[in-house]
Amino acid sequence: MLAHAARALAGLPPSHPDYYAKPVRVSETLTFTSITAGGEHTCALDIDGNTYCWGSNQRRQLGSAQVTETCGRGTFTCSSVPVRLEDVPRFTALAASRWGTCGLDGSGAAYCWGFDFGGSPAGGGVPVELPGGHRFVALDSSPIGSRTCGLTAEGRVWCWGYESPPGGGPPVFVAPDLVAASAAIVAIDVGSLHACGIDAAGSPYCWGANDLGQLGTGVSGRNGGVSESRAAVAVQGGLELERITAASGYSCGLDKEGTLHCWGAGFPQGPYRRVPDRRTATFVHGALPVRLWTVDPKWVEMSAGGSETCGLSGRGEVFCFVANDLALAAPRRPKRFDSDHAFIALAIGLGHTCAVGTDGRAYCWGTNNAGQVGRPPQG
Repeated sequence: MLAHAARALAGLPPSHPDYYAKPVRVSETLTFTSITAGGEHTCALDIDGNTYCWGSNQRRQLGSAQVTETCGRGTFTCSSVPVRLEDVPRFTALAASRWGTCGLDGSGAAYCWGFDFGGSPAGGGVPVELPGGHRFVALDSSPIGSRTCGLTAEGRVWCWGYESPPGGGPPVFVAPDLVAASAAIVAIDVGSLHACGIDAAGSPYCWGANDLGQLGTGVSGRNGGVSESRAAVAVQGGLELERITAASGYSCGLDKEGTLHCWGAGFPQGPYRRVPDRRTATFVHGALPVRLWTVDPKWVEMSAGGSETCGLSGRGEVFCFVANDLALAAPRRPKRFDSDHAFIALAIGLGHTCAVGTDGRAYCWGTNNAGQVGRPPQG
């Protein structure tokens, strides 16, 4: 199934009554400074550092808030309106993953909640401080995965989250693990099974899964290269990037000229070629950065979900493109999202997107099966 932005870019109508093609204003009274989108929930910070969340509460993503709505035909609780989390510190940053959220307090300590798989030190509705006493200046998570990474002031990266045990059963919590790197990292972005960062010179590094070449080492795991690296490895090609993002099986970076470069799933080296048979064709991918387009106006923020990447321009416009549209082994060019609003912050979830407008209001669009767009589900 195509993701929500992919459907819009392809000119397809929504396939479900809980799909919103246009931005929905989440609240008429609340204003926010930052926003993050998880699998089926959204969280945001107001100017005082108060945390509000809405959407699915299946894994206690809404903390200990008392919510009365139900979703999934009554199988789990949810909220279509932002609920304030009363039992959390005043945070300076938030990062939502598929099943939960982590936040940074004023000292740089990380607290996490949600992930209610049972029996873990960071699972449940009450935020739990991350073990290890680490202090971070930035956090990032993926709405597709269950891992979060934190960046320290010294340029070190620690990652933690949930992994399924080899013998099956509920995911188990994996404590923070230091990512070995040859350079100090200044910015990070987490994908579904891998993550990337850049150093002060703009050199990109990635770590994690490499089955589709998403680490940019030159050879993918499917073609005889390493299938995974726990250490950060340098992306080949000599890029100097200002921004980097990791998605599901691919990575993208933006250089100082505003030119996009991507590698991994959907980005083969050499000329793009049409896939003759969707059922039998091998998945097209590459393990070296491919130079794509110079975006105009230049993006000041970039975020990726499953098969889509979006950018936010300095004028507050949102542009998105799809990594691979299945019929043609080539990404679609970025297309401006049609909106009457200008935005200052952008977050892509698993099936929805949210943004903070210049008016401070939160706006969301896409799939709303659990109230994550800010409307009661209809389906």
